[in-house]
Amino acid sequence: MRLRLFFALWPSREEQLLFRKSADVPGLGLSARWLAPEKIHLTLAFLPSVEEERVGPLCSLVERLRLPTIPLRLDRLLFQPAGREGLLWLVPNTPCPALAQLVRSLQEGCAALDPSSGERSRFSPHITLARRVVLPCPPETRRRHPIVLRRLAQPIDWPVREVALVSSEALPEGSRYIRLASWALPTPA
Repeated sequence: MRLRLFFALWPSREEQLLFRKSADVPGLGLSARWLAPEKIHLTLAFLPSVEEERVGPLCSLVERLRLPTIPLRLDRLLFQPAGREGLLWLVPNTPCPALAQLVRSLQEGCAALDPSSGERSRFSPHITLARRVVLPCPPETRRRHPIVLRRLAQPIDWPVREVALVSSEALPEGSRYIRLASWALPTPA
């Protein structure tokens, strides 16, 4: 059986609610399909088609890594165009070298296990808060670059505590996520 998997930084329930609340900005006027708070995460690597027996080796891959401390400061809401609609992202303004290195390590490890298993696109850290977003004044439809909608008055400092391997099952009512394994990250002192 083939699975759709992804590695993700997984926030606590309180953090998921805080991230979702960050988009409650008066005057933004968005029409959107909001993600359920329990689905909010930051994807590190997506593996669209993995044989079930590869889950063990993927877990071993993470267990061999030296997991870094990842402090993220989330401070912007972005609109990522996708045709006439788009996505609403919560993003950090400054790069996190430890996060970039973790993503590289995961991508390289996944490629070594199965060169066809994952995508190796340029990593752009973001937390998707909503899909099918329509802005009150839509941008030019050919535009593909993210648009900063708002800088948060109070940035969110997220001391990331957990990386997870998650299975995504596509259902008519939306994706169902099942956390298969998780690993604690060292937190900043």
